[in-house]
Amino acid sequence: MAPKSDEQKVTVSFHYLIRNRPTKDGIVDIPITIEEFEELYERLNAYKFSSLDDDNFFEGVRVRKRVVIEHLHKHSDCITGIYKSSYSGHSYENTDHGLISASSLNLRPFFFLLYRSRSGKIYIASQYLGNLGGYSGLRSTIVDLMNDPKDILARTFNSEFDEIENSQPREVTINYSKKPTSISSAGMYGKRGTIAFRKQSKDDGFEQTTHEWLLSLTKIDKPIRKMKIQELLKQQELLDVNDDEIEDCKVMVALEGGGTRVVHLLDHHTFATKFALDVKIEEDGHPHYDQMIKETKLLLQEKILDRKEHD
Repeated sequence: MAPKSDEQKVTVSFHYLIRNRPTKDGIVDIPITIEEFEELYERLNAYKFSSLDDDNFFEGVRVRKRVVIEHLHKHSDCITGIYKSSYSGHSYENTDHGLISASSLNLRPFFFLLYRSRSGKIYIASQYLGNLGGYSGLRSTIVDLMNDPKDILARTFNSEFDEIENSQPREVTINYSKKPTSISSAGMYGKRGTIAFRKQSKDDGFEQTTHEWLLSLTKIDKPIRKMKIQELLKQQELLDVNDDEIEDCKVMVALEGGGTRVVHLLDHHTFATKFALDVKIEEDGHPHYDQMIKETKLLLQEKILDRKEHD
């Protein structure tokens, strides 16, 4: 079997929904009940008959606030289906159909899965094909079909470690700003600088140290990471700084599948981790539906539920 091109690579991202309400004791998470999950399925089942002939629905799909739902199935433990996300706004020429206008809707199908955990979260798995996907429209559609949608928060599962676990570190760069030791010290704002280190010899242990001390930090909360980076600097006798003087730490890695990536250990931006799936691609260029159900459920259990839940 020929290897899949980048455009054919099938991945899924995971997200979850939780109800969030203010109380006298502060804002708290309210579990979504089994009955609400059942009701969500019934509403999705009715929603799938929405027609693009309806101007409001057409516009919602066009601006990706809505998706088209098809092949909806309720299993004993989850809900699965296909959603179609729109691509429009520019014309192009098709060899079978001629010029496709910029105002027309081009719909691409993607697999999705919904699972309610015992803790009352609804997990969403959303498929990508290469860089193409449509999670934002799927999320908006699902949330707006739920009771009290304004109380529903959507959160994204991000696990950088799963993406870089088998990578090869190339270079580490740390930016710091040392505070002045007294008010009379030269430079009232202290000293800023950068320290960079990379592999120097075959047996210097650079890869192992970087994985154990830095890349492993992607598995822990970011407020703790500065303290761990400070410990590494002192142990390696590279720099004597306080953890609050470390401004940034980034690691350039060579990825297992090719290419490089810069991991920002102190960056607060969160992007969804995409997990690869080894599934059959059908003649229409899209993944086999039944295989998507099986493999997505396995990933959900292994990568999410076993770590975050007790399901």
